[in-house]
Amino acid sequence: MAALYDDFQMAAGNNNLDELYQSISDLAAKSLQDLSQKSTALPDLVPITRNRPLPSLTLAQQLYGDGSRSGELMSRSEAIHPAFMPSHFEAESS
Repeated sequence: MAALYDDFQMAAGNNNLDELYQSISDLAAKSLQDLSQKSTALPDLVPITRNRPLPSLTLAQQLYGDGSRSGELMSRSEAIHPAFMPSHFEAESS
């Protein structure tokens, strides 16, 4: 995001659009700060490796103690069927 804002600021500056340059600068500062604050609350992704494919319900129970999160594991791993999760994928740490 910062690189995009830099490109827009450079274009505005090169075309003597001082007000636009300042507006982009203000927007960049606020939005990058907001994204930074929100991203610290997100859980980390961790690699999951199993010896063999397991059902998503089993993995959800093992990883989180909550079988209802099996759909989340299915989506993240792009599994084709809930009974056969891939043996390598990334999942949320908590």
